[in-house]
Amino acid sequence: MKILQTFGGIWLIIAITHIATAFPPTSCCVDQGFLNMPIDNLELEASNIGLLLSEFAALKKVPIGLEVSPRDDLSETKTIRLQIKHGTLTDALNSIVKQNPLYTWRVQDNVVNVLPVDENRDPLLRDVLETRLEKFSIKHGMSRFAIRQSLTAVPAIRTIMSQYKVVPDNQSFMSRDLVPLGKEYTLEATNMSVSALLNQVVRESQTKYWIMLRYGEKKQYFVLNL
Repeated sequence: MKILQTFGGIWLIIAITHIATAFPPTSCCVDQGFLNMPIDNLELEASNIGLLLSEFAALKKVPIGLEVSPRDDLSETKTIRLQIKHGTLTDALNSIVKQNPLYTWRVQDNVVNVLPVDENRDPLLRDVLETRLEKFSIKHGMSRFAIRQSLTAVPAIRTIMSQYKVVPDNQSFMSRDLVPLGKEYTLEATNMSVSALLNQVVRESQTKYWIMLRYGEKKQYFVLNL
């Protein structure tokens, strides 16, 4: 029963993400104009960092990716608030990670990546995100669900999951999973890491948020969602 409750809680959170002292940011080529984007009169509240980032990304059209810490159970309520009268994107991100010190943030590929501080990273998620894809295609009309299935079927990613005794949990609970990432969106990637691929998708398509995590009593289920 506990496993079923956890399973339901995690997937409810993943489904909802379809709706819509901090570590310094780092990047090889940070767009300062991007970081200085004005954020005014904003009040958001959510039960965890994943939901808050999803709402923020949808509202402000900011591309964001979240790598969930293995120490952060998204099925548990950990209320997080974002209240900014007059500030910038940098102020918003610093406020978010300050409320959950498991995380830091950085700009990579002109996308905000929120990830655990080094000692809190899940080695499986790190290895998957660093995996280089020789070729990966997103064809016209390809659904979000099909993209998740294709990525988790990549042999290199399958090998990593096998090493950690983890299986992909690809499910579809909403009709949005079965529609494309955006109008006319396609992508042909060559020799690209998984993190770079996901970042390019949320930077260029109408979908502005990706999340990666694993859950279960033994952390045996892998979830990637867009």
